[in-house]
Parts: sequence; C-alpha cells; structure tokens
Amino acid sequence: MKFYDIVKGAIPGNPSINSTKDIDEVINKITAVILTAINQSSKAKIINGPHRKLPSRITNKITLRNQIKKRWQITYEPRFKRKSTQLANEIKADIKPFDQNSWTEWPFSLNQRDLSIYNATRKFSRKFRKIPSILDTNGLKYTPLGKANAIKYSLENSFQTNPDPYDNRHISEVNKAVQHFLNSTRNDNNIKVTSPLEIQAIIKKITLKKTAGPDGVQIKHSR
Repeated sequence: MKFYDIVKGAIPGNPSINSTKDIDEVINKITAVILTAINQSSKAKIINGPHRKLPSRITNKITLRNQIKKRWQITYEPRFKRKSTQLANEIKADIKPFDQNSWTEWPFSLNQRDLSIYNATRKFSRKFRKIPSILDTNGLKYTPLGKANAIKYSLENSFQTNPDPYDNRHISEVNKAVQHFLNSTRNDNNIKVTSPLEIQAIIKKITLKKTAGPDGVQIKHSR
C-alpha cells in the first residue's frame, strides 16, 4: 500500500480554521495522519543483482506474514504481533537450508558461454580497498558520504581566488633566493667511489631467508 493512497483520503482539503487553537489542532491531526501512513505503507527495498527465486511454500509464508503485520500495525493486537514474529522465525529457518543448497549448486552452473565463470572469478579475486578516515575542517569523516563531501569541498576550495594580496617585493625575494640556491657551488666531487670489494662484503651480509624478487631470482642465486 502506497503512502500517497493512504494520505490523500485522510487529510481534508480545506479545514475550518478560525483561531490559533484551530491551527494547532489541524497540525496535530495532519501529523498523526502522516505518522499512521508511514507505519501502514509498504517500504521499498532495492535489490542489487538477480532476484532470489524462493519456492512457493516460503513465498506464501512471506505473504501471510506481511498481511498479519499490517493488521498488527492497524489494530496493535498482541496476537497479530505474536503470529507475525512466529512466521518470521519460520521463514528464516526455511530460507537458511535453501540458501545453503543454492550455494552448493551454484559452482556447477557456471560456464564459459555466458561469461559466468569470468564474472565469478573477477568478483572473488577483487580486493576490497577500504578508504581510511579523512580529516576535514570540522573533524574526521568516517562514512562514504562524509568522505565524498570532504573531497568535494577540498577540491572546490583549491580553485578559489587567493585572498592574499599580490606582493611583488616578496615574490622577487623568493626568486632571488631560489636562483642563489641553484647557482651555489656544490662540492660533490669529493665523494669516494664504492669499490667492488665493499659491494661483495655488503652482499654477503644479506640474509637468505627472504623471498624471491619480482624477477623470481632469489638472493642466493644472485651471489
């Protein structure tokens, strides 16, 4: 049942208002109608991927459980609440072995024609990279939305006009200091060249309990 269908017949179009007390009463009535409609209306659930095909014995229980739950939301009778909870537990108990059997049979249904093997391999071999918390101007951001907004505002502020005044004298001093550093003489010619004996001594001190490098060659082979 949709929220709109419940509200459109419960809220009057032109309520009679003659004083501030009437305004408060109308607001309270509208608030009560909206809250009741929220409780009675069905909630949409987004399903990512193919829909799970449950057997009819489970779907019938789900339908019956939803109907009883709606009755409880309208009447608030304890017997409807108990029956709804009982059916919910039975549905969970029935779905668990069904999912286990489906998971056991799923690898045998993979094939190369519809690329299901490729998609499954890519899904399980993909590494989940968790983005660490980001420090924003008003504190750390842990949620994906908070991190996205922090990055968005940081990029937005990076392209704003610089509020600092343009100082030609300061820029000139910085340029002179940089040029002086680049033109200064560096005494790099006194560094001694490493001899082959020193390199051999360093290689002999390397431990052999390390794995091979990217080329597959171990250290003991490189000796």
